[in-house]
Amino acid sequence: MLRRVRRGAVVTLAGMLGSAAPAVAQGPNSSLPLITEIGAIRALSQDEGARGYPVRIRGIVTHFDELTANGLLVYDGRVGQFVAPPPPNRVEIWRDIRTGDVIEIGGRTIRGGFAPNVLPDMVRKIGHGDLPPAKTIPYSALLSGRYDCDYIEVVGVVQRAWLSSTSDSHTLFTEVAFETGVVRAAFWSYSAEDLARFIDARVRVRGNVGSIFGSTEQLRGVSLFGGRTRDVEVLEPPPDPFALPIRAIRSIYNYSVTNDVNRRIRVRGVVTGQVHGPAVEVRDFPTSSVFRYIPHVLYVKDQTGGARIETEQAHDVRAGDLVDVSGFPAVTPGKPILRNAVFRVVGATREPTPVAVVMT
Repeated sequence: MLRRVRRGAVVTLAGMLGSAAPAVAQGPNSSLPLITEIGAIRALSQDEGARGYPVRIRGIVTHFDELTANGLLVYDGRVGQFVAPPPPNRVEIWRDIRTGDVIEIGGRTIRGGFAPNVLPDMVRKIGHGDLPPAKTIPYSALLSGRYDCDYIEVVGVVQRAWLSSTSDSHTLFTEVAFETGVVRAAFWSYSAEDLARFIDARVRVRGNVGSIFGSTEQLRGVSLFGGRTRDVEVLEPPPDPFALPIRAIRSIYNYSVTNDVNRRIRVRGVVTGQVHGPAVEVRDFPTSSVFRYIPHVLYVKDQTGGARIETEQAHDVRAGDLVDVSGFPAVTPGKPILRNAVFRVVGATREPTPVAVVMT
């Protein structure tokens, strides 16, 4: 139910599904039928969307980046739709739109990066209200692509947070692990403390489903337009990574009825080797952001076994150093791995004796 609507009116999501005012299509494709429901836009293929169907839709804005105004997501109570930014000065109120606004949009369909988008030539505010209940959708279903732009919530553990390395970036990205997958949640409003304070916290994040795709328009992952970090609900705050109980490396991913999923674990062992990773830059096609990271690797061994430690933490350790490591375990065909790890040197031992390998 939407409340606090202007002029004292009461608007519901169901009410917004009624027929919009008649519209006359503009441009060379004016013979195409007018689309008045988001579901009908979502049913179009990319090639059909590129034909420029005239649209007149209504819904509530569930996401809008107020800093760049580079697109909004509107939801009609059943499905969501991405609306591309209009040409300069085409829509007078564009930069005044806010999340929670109930709006009517007139324009046409265009080819999007993954699914058809809407290019507006008219936006009219109808009112303002609370955001609707968010859907809960399994990760496996999100990978189908059919829920692109829908308004959902995810409950999971934040395992990584970073900023785009482009000079004009203002977006905080996080990886939220839930069920059997990971979504990349993006926030246009955040504080500097958020880069650390969410790591290993169990959170509830609401936002619109985004698709991570390449230039071939093929799905490569799932993202979430999270909006503001102040709206993230922290269900369990993160523990001190170095106050966790020390576990034997041999116990990583052994059977246990008490094992928690997607949380950090702590091990202590002797460094047997290290690899300083080169700086890697990955260009993200959907957001035009550049992600820069340095994948360092430590090899650590205790009395029960060895593990590979993947970390972005700058380090200067030597073989024989005793380290505490806290990271997120990952299942691999080889030895146990802790990813997105942090560590500290707590002592030193004798440098490990190399083991001779006989080549036959």
